[in-house]
Amino acid sequence: MEQTIDSSSLPSSENHPEESATHAAYLLYFCDSRPPHKVKSLLERDIRVIFTPAVVDGTFAAVAKDDKKLRFLGNATVLGANYRFMLTFEDAFPALNSYSLQMDVSWTGQDSAYAEYHRKSSESWFRLWTQEFSATNRELVTGGSPQLYHKRCDEALNEEQQLKSVDAIQHAIVDGMKRGASFRSSHKEGGTNIYWKNGRYVRSDYGDYPSEQTFESGEQFLKMLRQFCEWDVTSHSPKGSLSEIDVWHLIYRRMFIR
Repeated sequence: MEQTIDSSSLPSSENHPEESATHAAYLLYFCDSRPPHKVKSLLERDIRVIFTPAVVDGTFAAVAKDDKKLRFLGNATVLGANYRFMLTFEDAFPALNSYSLQMDVSWTGQDSAYAEYHRKSSESWFRLWTQEFSATNRELVTGGSPQLYHKRCDEALNEEQQLKSVDAIQHAIVDGMKRGASFRSSHKEGGTNIYWKNGRYVRSDYGDYPSEQTFESGEQFLKMLRQFCEWDVTSHSPKGSLSEIDVWHLIYRRMFIR
């Protein structure tokens, strides 16, 4: 699903937070060797929300003409505050791509006593979600190749065209597991590893409550995986707001691929 934004909301500040009594905004410019769809996938995995292609002033932003740029938008609810994200593919260079990530946070309607808490927590979240990216100056993210930009836009939009249904995503997960992919989680009491071994899917829990389960059929495995990932992939979305395909997209993002 495409989302719409007003061009007046596009990034205009440098890499520092803007704050008010009920709002904070953060903007990071960075360069990365990964293509747009990989950066998008990384953010979906870590923030646990779907990023969708944007439409700017009624024009599909993926068409890099007349200064229109490829942008992806995401929304999350974290600890009672509303988070809005915009990832922009700024420019393309032979060995690098340049990006900006804007995060706007609002806690309007919340008790004013929690304002300082939301300011500090939103900054901490932004640092966590962008820790893999190295900040650069805004003036360094332009001046690349228009031809490369168009090519990488097309590649980013076509990369996962095959994952258009729940069945297709589940099939990709099953195939990935059999090629050595896995799911992992950890917490203060222990953790879980899910992998394929000797013709079976294995769930191995360690820590305070160690156990091991095996699943011979893909259907049994996928049912367990859906239950295992339920809270993790839906925790930043309002209850019931994610479609089943969105849930499986976010589960797919959690898969560690060798």
